[in-house]
Amino acid sequence: MAAASAAAVMPCKLDHSRRAPRHVRSRSLCLRVVSHSRSPSEEKPQITKLFVSATTELLRFFRQPIPSSGSIQTSDDTTSICGFTRIEDVMDVLKRDYGRAYFLTGEFTRSLYAEDCYFADPTISFKGIDLYEQNLKLLIPFLEEPALTLFSMDKDPGEDSCVRASWQLRTRLRLPWRPIISVGGSTVYILSEQYKVISHVESWDISVWEALSQIFIKGNM
Repeated sequence: MAAASAAAVMPCKLDHSRRAPRHVRSRSLCLRVVSHSRSPSEEKPQITKLFVSATTELLRFFRQPIPSSGSIQTSDDTTSICGFTRIEDVMDVLKRDYGRAYFLTGEFTRSLYAEDCYFADPTISFKGIDLYEQNLKLLIPFLEEPALTLFSMDKDPGEDSCVRASWQLRTRLRLPWRPIISVGGSTVYILSEQYKVISHVESWDISVWEALSQIFIKGNM
């Protein structure tokens, strides 16, 4: 769930607990999207794991009757990602993908990411762009009226190659009680020297429990 009110701009400091492995980040650039967020250490791992599992099973239960109207539409416009010499070029591509609400619609520039890119949010972590697309295919058919607002994406003059911004997502789920999910958060992007995204890590400004519990609340019509 790559998504609360607009977050204040904070000093750009990398979350060391979510960085890519040492041998990867030693020769990488950092692109960051920032908002107020709680530390994952505040969560209760076992309860959270059970809650996430229950939520996943709920979605799987309702998956079959729901028409798969959503589909992954990735962009491979090589002219938009080749020959970059500035971090601003990558920012332009990401801003375009945010404009398409990429982690709610699946419409993103796949060629911007390394095949073994590391993905993480407060509920799950894994490696591989293919698996990322598979997870989106599970979620997209459930999303209705998806909206993703990018509040800011600014370079931090105090740290080399670090960019900060904030976002908020809002979507209704195609479940019988039509719940509304609204989450603000941040995403940290780490780039290789070839300007490929090798790490894509989200954090939220509310707890996992608060975010996922919205699924069980009847939405306003």
